[in-house]
Amino acid sequence: MYKNFHDWLYYIEKRYTCQIDLGLERIRKVADRLKLTSFSCPVVVVSGTNGKGSCIACLESILSAAGHKVGSYTSPHLLRFNERIHINGEEIDDSSLCNAFAVVDRVCEDTRLTYFEFITLAALYIFQLNSLDILLLEVGLGGRLDAINLVDADIAVITTVSIDHVEYLGNDRELIGYEKAGIMRSNKPLVCGDFKPPESIIKHAKMLKSPLYRLGQEFNYSIANDGCWQWCSEDTKLVNLPLPKLSLQTAATSIMVISLLQIYLPVIKDAVFCGLTKAFLPGRCQHFSCEREIILDVAHNPEASAFLANELASRPCEGYTLAVFGMLKDKDILGTLQPLLHLVNVWYLGDLSIPRGSTAGHLMNYLRDLGQKRCYTFKSVVQAYNQAVANCTKKDRILVFGSFYTVADILNEVINHG
Repeated sequence: MYKNFHDWLYYIEKRYTCQIDLGLERIRKVADRLKLTSFSCPVVVVSGTNGKGSCIACLESILSAAGHKVGSYTSPHLLRFNERIHINGEEIDDSSLCNAFAVVDRVCEDTRLTYFEFITLAALYIFQLNSLDILLLEVGLGGRLDAINLVDADIAVITTVSIDHVEYLGNDRELIGYEKAGIMRSNKPLVCGDFKPPESIIKHAKMLKSPLYRLGQEFNYSIANDGCWQWCSEDTKLVNLPLPKLSLQTAATSIMVISLLQIYLPVIKDAVFCGLTKAFLPGRCQHFSCEREIILDVAHNPEASAFLANELASRPCEGYTLAVFGMLKDKDILGTLQPLLHLVNVWYLGDLSIPRGSTAGHLMNYLRDLGQKRCYTFKSVVQAYNQAVANCTKKDRILVFGSFYTVADILNEVINHG
């Protein structure tokens, strides 16, 4: 239909609604026509409020270091759509995407799909064409009714559970946990990276007779004094592990998954060490250091913001911390701001020019109510960032956070203009 990749993206955005419409009935019809719901390789499905993409990046890095052919699917992307689909750690090419789009679009017929459902089917089609050793899939939203739940997980992962997307998942951790627990399968293990998982997850695991591996109970980690860390489970201990660029909570959860995967794929200790060293995901506590320190993080809910605050506190700044902030208006803006108030000296607030985007003035009202006086508003987060750069001394640092959209705009600015 279309030969040009960007023409395809334009068509998909117009043809398939970007509105969230959870449920598996529609997508299953198309998936069954293309036989996309079962794979000959083991499948790991990752859900959770925060840390899903980081967990998959860590798993992908370790498994690739072990010599396995890995397929991975994540969302959303920051700069390029191709970031969502990896084969052996490499972004999928435009030609493969165009081919997959054409096949799925033709088979859809009159079935009404959402944008996410369509691109998920395209990703699964691409994975079917490749002889993978393992497939890693990130849930888009929730779990039970998410498009990814078409595929049965050999190992299910729930990274963390906190309050987000309340209009779809509910407004307490038990309800949200129930939705995320929907990715579990009977007698298949669940790895949970939350120190205090909701009871709804534990009950669901018991009902399905799914072996449960919880951080802080069936496995754990600790930091050593020599700049390394160690990981242990009931029958394994790894010491002198290199500190990764991702959080230790994420890394520890990923190693538990690797341990369980040994019945399918061998992974030697050297691969774990190598994979931890190389694991990286843009926009997650991403540091740039040239004339000034710049930190980019997609934190957009209270749990992620609290983790970011701990990260900043562990790396004290000699000067001021200048925050560039833009956020979606349907998120918990107040709860996301509060953990960082004592660490930020000046706020540069930008409009997000999308329907769900908050205005800088709206964000400033929250900060004024929280007692913050040094707040400046701009028509875009790029304008806000450029002013922060102009005011930043060599002793200061710039923190960019609040949304994937915010980080994407500034990451593009940093790459192109420094």
